[in-house]
Amino acid sequence: TLNIVFAGRSVSRHLRYGHNGMDTLDLPIPGLDGPPRYDHSILAFTRVGANQYEIKLLNPRIAGRWRGRSAAAGTLYAMTGGREWGVLP
Repeated sequence: TLNIVFAGRSVSRHLRYGHNGMDTLDLPIPGLDGPPRYDHSILAFTRVGANQYEIKLLNPRIAGRWRGRSAAAGTLYAMTGGREWGVLP
């Protein structure tokens, strides 16, 4: 269990580690505890405390910068289906 913060609200969500490489995070419910929708969005998570992460939806320009920083750090990855994800140190 970890806390996800969106627009100042914190909700407790579950993170499950899969043996098949598909870890799953339950996102805040759109419109209730989270953003209006997640469709076609790029999500950025920032640690803001112990077991607490802030979620932001990035516009394409900002997302490109994050992607570039992740690639430069050698922490840009792709899932089997091609969806990219990265980590910033």
